[in-house]
Amino acid sequence: MNLIASAIDTVERTPLPDPLTRYGIQFLAGRTRRRRSAGSMCIDGDFACAMAGHPIATHVEASSFSGPANA
Repeated sequence: MNLIASAIDTVERTPLPDPLTRYGIQFLAGRTRRRRSAGSMCIDGDFACAMAGHPIATHVEASSFSGPANA
């Protein structure tokens, strides 16, 4: 786990003032925005196209979800 992931894990379990939480979210969103604009991350459309041939769920039989309730 890298430093950012470790910090996020800690902060998620710690009560913090809202302004500090908002600053952290803005920091992470800005970092992601800068990386995406620099081309170092795949574009959403490319990801969606690559996933189009894959099923939504695999190993459905192992799921604990029993489907919608019939009323």
